[in-house]
Amino acid sequence: MSRSSLSSAVRFTATSVAASVKGSSTAAPSLPCLAGALLPAAARRSFVCASEGAALTLRAGATPSASLATPYLTLDFGGTKEVVFERSDFPRDKLLATFQNDTLAMIGYGPQGRGQALNARDQGLDIVVGVRKDGDSWKKAVADGWVSGAMTFFAGDFTEIPNKTLFSIEEACKKGTIILYLLSDAAQKSEWGMVKPHLTEGKTLCFAHGFSVVYKDQTNIVPPENID
Repeated sequence: MSRSSLSSAVRFTATSVAASVKGSSTAAPSLPCLAGALLPAAARRSFVCASEGAALTLRAGATPSASLATPYLTLDFGGTKEVVFERSDFPRDKLLATFQNDTLAMIGYGPQGRGQALNARDQGLDIVVGVRKDGDSWKKAVADGWVSGAMTFFAGDFTEIPNKTLFSIEEACKKGTIILYLLSDAAQKSEWGMVKPHLTEGKTLCFAHGFSVVYKDQTNIVPPENID
């Protein structure tokens, strides 16, 4: 599976509903996010994945998706058809192979960011976390084992701690090839000026909720055209 074919979104192997720039849905805040790719345009609004061991109650109209190479399940939600990704569709080996050349930057460490960051770390993906330095979220991330960007003095010079995973928002956005913007709607607006300069060509930007991009006239959040 090519990198370019996955550029429109990010897939995780946990339960959630995510929204793209064309629509929005309310995701369970304590659950990791799932965003899908390889979808027809009409199906890019939200994606659902069944958690391990959980039974998915299907409506009578549920059918495999004929438009995709793999027969992913399609559900009819009140007349809107959605493609469903189950855990078995993306086993861990496939997940790691898909993102082997990527760094995922989780921006925010609240109800969305914390769950998604910990889930992705448990899967073995290359993750960095970006939050406001020394704030409550920063301290919570340190307590969860994310390594902050302190400098250590060695042999007359300052050396950056290896294996750093916790950064400022700007630093994390600079390092990430896939950026998950997981702040609150209000914070997304206020911090956008720090994020946008690092959305360079070829990067991928994901939202767990579509408010800030759908209502761009109020938030001024307009992603560059040369990113996914």
